[in-house]
Amino acid sequence: MRDQIIFHKPAVAERRQGVSRQSLATGLHTVLQNGLRRNELSVHYQPRIDTVSGRIKGCEALVRWHHPHLGMIEPERFIPVAEETGMITELGEWVLFNALATHRQWKETGLKPGGLAVNVSPRQLLEPAFADMVERLLEATCVEPGDLELEVTESTRLDNIDQVVNTMLRLRDIGVKFALDDFGAGYASLDYVRKLPIGAVKIDQSFIRNIPDNHKDALLVKGMVNMAKDLGLKVVAEGIEEPAQLDALRPLKCNEFQGFLFSRPLSGDQAMSLLAQAPAYAV
Repeated sequence: MRDQIIFHKPAVAERRQGVSRQSLATGLHTVLQNGLRRNELSVHYQPRIDTVSGRIKGCEALVRWHHPHLGMIEPERFIPVAEETGMITELGEWVLFNALATHRQWKETGLKPGGLAVNVSPRQLLEPAFADMVERLLEATCVEPGDLELEVTESTRLDNIDQVVNTMLRLRDIGVKFALDDFGAGYASLDYVRKLPIGAVKIDQSFIRNIPDNHKDALLVKGMVNMAKDLGLKVVAEGIEEPAQLDALRPLKCNEFQGFLFSRPLSGDQAMSLLAQAPAYAV
């Protein structure tokens, strides 16, 4: 199957090619594997801003795929396929290693990059060797466990939450932090907050987007922030793109802000240059 066929919207591709969703996923899986081997993927970094000082508190590592013929392929297109086919294990390890190695490089130049946040899928947390892998990569890159925060995405439902909790507790015992990503928009946000050993929540950008004009969204965000604070959790508001959104968030006293309003995701070199400038954002 040619690459051009794979990236049609599934419903369109099925009508045009007479193929199943499973065969589309299998085809994309093959192309993704090849892309990983050909160094078509890269890790970008988006700063997280302290809401008091306006300084960069850390960065989130985000995977990007630039296909030589299809151009930039959004993570929303290939991450679900990686999870469905099991390739998320290989891809996740690749992202984590590269992010940790870059973080170490920043520190070696004398910079103070703060924390490093990396997304992990529930499927990764269910892998028996996941904790061993994280510890091995931390040791290989000489990064302190306390510098790493793993953001648990709610892309799929956790079928064996006890196993996930045990894995998280093992890593938390050595200093690794955990956050719940896309809070409010996933399968069971409140249940995960109750059961998972997390230290932070990231409010999903779908709530942030309309917060200046949508009274319901504003009340929901306020409620989520207050609840998280009462539970002793750090609150990150992500997806901030407009000054009006920032104005609406200021009174809520979140801990960190993240979004295009402050910086787009940057390459490792670009992020290093930004860290060297040590900007103070108006928050």
